[in-house]
Amino acid sequence: MNDIAGKCNNNDESAYREEVRHLTVWCANNNLALNTKKTKELIVDFRKTKGCTHTPIHINGTEVERVTSFRFLGVHISEDLSWILNTSTLVKKAHQRLFFLRRLKKIHMSPLILENFYRCTIESILTSCITVWYGIGLGPKSTAEGASKWDTCAVVGNSGILTNSNCGKMINSALLSGEKGVQCNLPPLDEGYGKNVGIKTDLVTENPTILIHKYGSLMARRRPFVERLHSYGNSMLLLHPFSFGFSTPLCMRAAYSIEDLESPILPVFCNPEYLQNLTLFWRSQGLRAPRPSTGLFMVSLALEHCANIHLYGFWPFSNHPHGLYALSHHYYDDVKPSSFHTMPVEFDILLRLHSQGVLRLHLEDFRPGEKYFPDPGSPPLFDDMD
Repeated sequence: MNDIAGKCNNNDESAYREEVRHLTVWCANNNLALNTKKTKELIVDFRKTKGCTHTPIHINGTEVERVTSFRFLGVHISEDLSWILNTSTLVKKAHQRLFFLRRLKKIHMSPLILENFYRCTIESILTSCITVWYGIGLGPKSTAEGASKWDTCAVVGNSGILTNSNCGKMINSALLSGEKGVQCNLPPLDEGYGKNVGIKTDLVTENPTILIHKYGSLMARRRPFVERLHSYGNSMLLLHPFSFGFSTPLCMRAAYSIEDLESPILPVFCNPEYLQNLTLFWRSQGLRAPRPSTGLFMVSLALEHCANIHLYGFWPFSNHPHGLYALSHHYYDDVKPSSFHTMPVEFDILLRLHSQGVLRLHLEDFRPGEKYFPDPGSPPLFDDMD
């Protein structure tokens, strides 16, 4: 199997075509025959203006077929360099094996056998070539100096403490400076909320239950869901298709809806093994809930990728820490959390990290003239509380 990668500058394809000619000559000189019927050409073109047409490649007088995607060493590569096709193919193949796992469980096979069957026949599929496709676009971009982390990240929760906080400018300032921002669980950024929570983000999360309660599991009209994503621009949408059995078809429908309705947002899938290990880690730190909340999950990602972390909207209590006046649970509604998460315990963990200088937990309203991001040596903003 041979592959040729050629770069075209200013619509000049001569270097690329010369590489193809060299390969043809080399094969002929070494008594090798190229099978033109199995040869494919894939064009990756991210130019905003695609006015010119690409002349087909010919090998030994035969035109090479041009495709929008192809399978290379088990990985599906598409012309837009997204991993939707590859991931959906893996999920579909793994989903077929779940039938046999259910049958084994139904006849009361031991947990050890069930685990071995899962790892051998299902997990091996889901993690196939995972070092190639998992995390593409999530990790920090390396620089010429070899930096491995982003400098500053703003993680924005949905607590009612953000109501009338005027923190939007503070949050947007980091993103306008080229840093990273995270919003949790498809929060509204328009409708007047932007002045309190910002209007820009690089990564937004989605809880599968939101698709059930707000969008009818995407079984009918899907346009309202995709239109909801417009306020997030071309950010990434983090989905959890492997957390529970019901979430797999939900998240796949979400990814297909984004693709079919041509939304600029990029869906990415969370590795289930990472989520499992993360749960075990926070359990060792005193969290007894079945699973961390989305907020704590995103803070964990930020701890891995960001040198300086600022948290907004992480306050799980019903009264403001300064004025003690009543707060809604979210800045956009007052729907109470389920008992699945233990928010006060998570807040205690975040407060400890704040006290240790690992991150900065913002619980104050923004005041004009205030410095957006205090120097690392300055007193924690939380310490101003009574």
